[in-house]
Order: sequence, then C-alpha cells, then structure tokens
Amino acid sequence: MKKLAKNFIFILLIFLIISGIFGLLQQPFEKEKELSITQLVKEINQEKIKKITVSGSSG
Repeated sequence: MKKLAKNFIFILLIFLIISGIFGLLQQPFEKEKELSITQLVKEINQEKIKKITVSGSSG
C-alpha cells in the first residue's frame, strides 16, 4: 500500500511540474504597458500596436 501511495504522489508531482512548464510557455514574456487613450490612439495610427488586452474591473 505504501508503494501505491508513493507512486501516486510521484505521478502527481510530475503532473504539476509539466503543468507549470506549460503555464510558463503559454504566457507572453513581454512586459505589460499601460497607456493613456490619446497615446493609444497615436500608437495605433503609427501602426505600433499589435495587440490590445483589457483587464480589470468595470466598477
């Protein structure tokens, strides 16, 4: 029974390590940047903006 528990914990640790590696690879390594709306419009017109991500609460 101890062998079964040890194998289960080992498989769980391997799964967590693999999940962590995939989580790191899925996130972009660019630093997030906050812009004012006027600066955002200026950079969109200059075609410097590739992607916009909006996060936060609406309240």
